[in-house]
Amino acid sequence: GELLLTSMPNRPVGIRLTDISTLADGSAEQPGIRVEALVDSSAEELRPGMEGVAKVTVGERARWWVWSHRLTEWLRLQWWRWTP
Repeated sequence: GELLLTSMPNRPVGIRLTDISTLADGSAEQPGIRVEALVDSSAEELRPGMEGVAKVTVGERARWWVWSHRLTEWLRLQWWRWTP
């Protein structure tokens, strides 16, 4: 992915995701997501507390796959469950 920092908007920094976890709390109205990433290059201008926006590229999928993959995975798990 790419990280655009507020202090350096014309210089994108390459990142690689390492961990994704949900921050769901029973009392929260909207659950959050915590994403951890490593910086690909050694940008010497980076300092603690810098903020920005990241764009993550995950690849392309066919439209039929996006619509049906949850159902097909569920059916596959059910099949494995019932076959010896």
